Amino acid sequence: MKLSDKITIVVPCKNEENYIHHLLESLHDQDIDDTRIIIADCSTDNTRQVIQDNKGLLNVEIIEGGPVSIAKNNGAAMVTTPISYSLMQMFAFLRTQLYKMLLV
Repeated sequence: MKLSDKITIVVPCKNEENYIHHLLESLHDQDIDDTRIIIADCSTDNTRQVIQDNKGLLNVEIIEGGPVSIAKNNGAAMVTTPISYSLMQMFAFLRTQLYKMLLV
């Protein structure tokens, strides 16, 4: 089993249509195709459409988000990565704000 088979990435997201594709592209470039990515979205812009347009690159699921703490909790509750070599499930939170800082 590869390490990437055991990782889930949770991305809280709100109105990130200009940045979410950079995050998804970056994850794709890291060669983590088997990793599960859960995007907890509560956007009112075209973020969901951008995610849908880039969904073929990775294993992406979109769930309902909310404020960041709720979005993180909703995403973390869906973590089902296998527990085989350790007693914990491995997951990470990513935010698109990093791309805002780099691209501005």
